[in-house]
Amino acid sequence: MRISSFALAILLSGIAFIRLSAQSTPTFNDQIAPIIFSKCTPCHRPGEVAPFTLLNYTDARRRAGQIKAVTQSGYMPPWKPVRGYGSFADERGLTPEQVALLAQWVDGGSPEGDPAKTPTPPTFPTGSQLGTPDMVIKMPIPFNVKAINKDEYRNFVVPTGLMERRIISAVEFRPGNAKVVHHALLSLDTSGQARRLDAQDTELGYEGGGGGAGFIPAESYPGWVPGAQARFLPKGIGIPMDKGSDLVLQLHYAPSVTQEPDQSSVNVYFVKETANIRLLSRITPMNPSDLTGSLLTGFAAFVIPPATQRTFVGRRRVASDFSLIAIAPHQHLIGKTAKAYAVTPTRDTIPLIAINDWDFKWQGSFTFKKMIKIPARSEIVYEASYDNTSNNFRNPNTPPKQVRWGENTSDEMFLCYTLGLPYQAGDENISLETALPQLSTSVREEDPYPINAVSMTISPNPVKERSLATFTLPEAGIGTMDIISVRGEIATTIFSERSFPSGVQTFPLELGTVANGTYFCRLTVRGRSFVQPIIISQ
Repeated sequence: MRISSFALAILLSGIAFIRLSAQSTPTFNDQIAPIIFSKCTPCHRPGEVAPFTLLNYTDARRRAGQIKAVTQSGYMPPWKPVRGYGSFADERGLTPEQVALLAQWVDGGSPEGDPAKTPTPPTFPTGSQLGTPDMVIKMPIPFNVKAINKDEYRNFVVPTGLMERRIISAVEFRPGNAKVVHHALLSLDTSGQARRLDAQDTELGYEGGGGGAGFIPAESYPGWVPGAQARFLPKGIGIPMDKGSDLVLQLHYAPSVTQEPDQSSVNVYFVKETANIRLLSRITPMNPSDLTGSLLTGFAAFVIPPATQRTFVGRRRVASDFSLIAIAPHQHLIGKTAKAYAVTPTRDTIPLIAINDWDFKWQGSFTFKKMIKIPARSEIVYEASYDNTSNNFRNPNTPPKQVRWGENTSDEMFLCYTLGLPYQAGDENISLETALPQLSTSVREEDPYPINAVSMTISPNPVKERSLATFTLPEAGIGTMDIISVRGEIATTIFSERSFPSGVQTFPLELGTVANGTYFCRLTVRGRSFVQPIIISQ
C-alpha cells in the first residue's frame, strides 16, 4: 500500500500534534521551583535587597506575570556578563530554555502541581556561610543612612589590629542592614591615607565611591553584592593582610526614605598552613594611562564631550605566563558596554568578559569557573563605550555636560581590575567553584514594616489612559509612586513624597502620555518598594 505525499504530510502533522499535546504545562512543584529557588530566592527573601519575596508557590503565583516579563526582557536575574563570553562561577543568569519554561508555566495558568511533590524552600545561614571565622572586623559604631532617598557612598576605616602579617584564605562581608547595603568593596591600606581622609570628615567614615577610595590599596579582597557566595581560595593560595593595616569598607547604600542604621562587618579566615603558599597578585587596573588610538595620552585623553558617544581601548602586555582568577570592569552612569579579552603572541583571542548593557547598580567582581592561562607576551585588551547623550536615561546631567575622570558618581572612570598569580602547570585545571548548599547570605532582622505587608491592585488592567491603584498600608507612611519599564526606567511619577494614613488607599493613574507596553506600578513607602505589573494599551 502506497501513501501519497499529501496523506503522509497529514499523518506526520497528526503525530506532531499528539507529541505537542503530550507536553503538559510545567508545574511549580516539578519544574519551576528549582529555577525560582536557585536564581531568584537568594535575593527575593526577607532582609535582602529585592522588593518582594519568592519563597513558595503562593509568592510565585502572585508575581507570575511579572516573572515572565522581567525574565524575557533579560532585566532579571541581574547578571550582566554575556553568556558564553567567558565562563564564570555562580552565574545568576537564566538559559534560554529556563526563560521559555517560565513563560510556558505562566501562559499555562501557573499550575502548582502535585501537592505531594511540594519542594522544601531553601534555608539560608544567619551568621556565616563559611563557618566560625578566625577574626571579625566590624564598623566601630553604626552609621545612619540618611532619609534622603538618594544613593550614598561611604568609606569606613577599621584597624585590623594584626600584630604580624597573616595570609587570608577567605573574607566574608556581612551586611549589617541588608535593606540598604547595595554592595561593598574591600581593600587594605598600609599608608595611613584612609585614616587621614576619615579624620577630615565630620561623620563616621568619609564620603566617596566609584571604584576608588582615595588611596592606592596594598591589597584588594573579594567584595559583596546581594546574592554573592563567599568562598575559600583554592588550597595553597592566599592573600596577605599586613601588620598594623586598616581594612577599608567602601559601601554603597541604596536610596532610603527612612533613616537606617548600619554596622556591617567582615569575617576573616586565615590560611592554616603557610608553607609553599602562593600569593595572589594585585595587578594595577587597566586605566586611561593604557589608552591607545588618541593624540592625547594618559588621563588627559579620557574625556567624553556632551551629546557624544565614545569608545576607549586600553592595552597592556603580560611579561610572563599568568593565571587569571577574576576580573572586574568598572564604569559609572554613562557607561554602556565593557569588553575584555587577551590576544596571544600567535594571535589567538581568549575571551574574558563582555557586558552589553552596563548598569552601575549591578557591577561586581566575576570569578572564572577555572583559572585562565594568559601566555607570556600576550596583550590584554579592554574596550569600554560611553553614551553622554540625552538618550541615555542614566545620564546624571540634563542637558549633558562634558565628563572627565573623577571619583564622583557623576564623573566617569575607565577601569578593569584583574586578579591572579604567576602561572604554574595545571592551574587551568583548578576549579574555582565551591560546592556549598547555600547561595546567599543575610542577617534577618525583625522588620516593623514587613516586605509582604502591602497589597496593591490596579483596575482596570490593561489600562486605556486612566486606571485606579488601590493599596493597603498597615501603618501610616510617606510614599512615592512611579510607573517604571521592565528595564527600570521611570516612565512617569504618579506622586512623590505623599503622606498617607494607615488602611486602604486609592489613587488615580493618569497614563495617557505613556507609550503602550508592559510596565510596573511601583509604590515606595518607608524604604520598601512594592510593585504590580501593569499593561498600557491605548
